[in-house]
Amino acid sequence: MGESKEERSIRELYGIEYKIPSYFLPALINNDESGLEENDIKELNAFYEKENFSGGHWDCSEEEYFSRFNDVNSMGGNVVDCWYIKFPKEED
Repeated sequence: MGESKEERSIRELYGIEYKIPSYFLPALINNDESGLEENDIKELNAFYEKENFSGGHWDCSEEEYFSRFNDVNSMGGNVVDCWYIKFPKEED
């Protein structure tokens, strides 16, 4: 099932695309770090601090694939394309 033109437009306007290791998805989407080791949590927190995420939400593809790199750490492995979609700021 593909995305609609409206969904694609929203991603193009506000979305920033990242390759995220699939094992980070529960923490990323549901704030569930229970499956991560301490070092993984540190890497994810460093990624959050570096990118300064606030005022938005994550949307991720359902398709997982192998990549030699990702945007969180320097390890190759299974990744998912995710978009961080920033909510438009309301004008006063």
